[in-house]
Amino acid sequence: MKRLLILLGVAMLLGLVYFFTSTTKDKPALVADKFRIKDTKQIHRIEIAFDKFENMTFNRSGDDWLLQRNHKARANAMQNLLEVFELLQIKYIPQEAARKNIERDMKKIGIDAKAYDKNGDLLKHYIIGSSTADERGTLVKLAGEKQAYVTHLPTLEGSVRGRFILRYDEWRDRSVFGELKAEIEKVEVKYPRQQGESFRIDGDEVISLSTNQRVKSKAKIEHYLDGFSSVIAEAYENSNTHQDSIRQLLPFCLITIELSDGEQRKLNLYPVENYVEQSLVTLSDTPRINRYFGDTSFGDFLLLQQRIVGRLLRGFSYFAEE
Repeated sequence: MKRLLILLGVAMLLGLVYFFTSTTKDKPALVADKFRIKDTKQIHRIEIAFDKFENMTFNRSGDDWLLQRNHKARANAMQNLLEVFELLQIKYIPQEAARKNIERDMKKIGIDAKAYDKNGDLLKHYIIGSSTADERGTLVKLAGEKQAYVTHLPTLEGSVRGRFILRYDEWRDRSVFGELKAEIEKVEVKYPRQQGESFRIDGDEVISLSTNQRVKSKAKIEHYLDGFSSVIAEAYENSNTHQDSIRQLLPFCLITIELSDGEQRKLNLYPVENYVEQSLVTLSDTPRINRYFGDTSFGDFLLLQQRIVGRLLRGFSYFAEE
């Protein structure tokens, strides 16, 4: 009897081992953290390769990320990317019958994404496939493994694929002027069709460029200079086929700032609305302007919103009035 009980106990133990090992294969929740890099501070380099877009490289630089041509990366885009590395979870395992189609699609449209630590050691190498039909999941597998999983983010009702396939300029930080007030030595603002409103800020003085009249307005100057710290473009327009013809027009406004290290940064603005008829545009018209094309001295052609850049569109009269 004692021997029989021992045999029954062994049989039950083997049964439990079989149950849990078999359900591990069937239940993705038991391997839900397979794709996660829980501490994204470990990540110091990211590489993304996709044959429809330029291959991207990101290197951590303090609190920022730099792209391969040394441009600063857009903070929101990097936050979205790191969120995938940190939180990506398995939703379910696709049916076995779909394996061949999934493998074919992975080879055809797969995105390679690699994350490295500060020593250059590979943390994860993902192959990101297509979205599911309902757009609520994304097929992902680790390089070297055959099994692809449908994954998702708990924070997102949708596919993560789009977070990896941006063009170079879409990854870039869109700051036009990110200078702090203390870094600005001089500012010059010209209005070619309203010369009386053109001015220069030098120290605590605002000087009219047409009459050389000088006024002191410390509070207004400080408030104005604060506006340079957060001028963000809506988009880069470097591929705009009309940019050369737009540059031939007389700008509505030309802004130049000189920094304490001697660097100059320039921005010429052309209202998007009716830019062929810019003779109709004056400072008093700016409330009805929505967007401007911006031509910069640092090589970019931009699209800017009036609600952002409008804080810089002041005239000499603004500083001179009591």
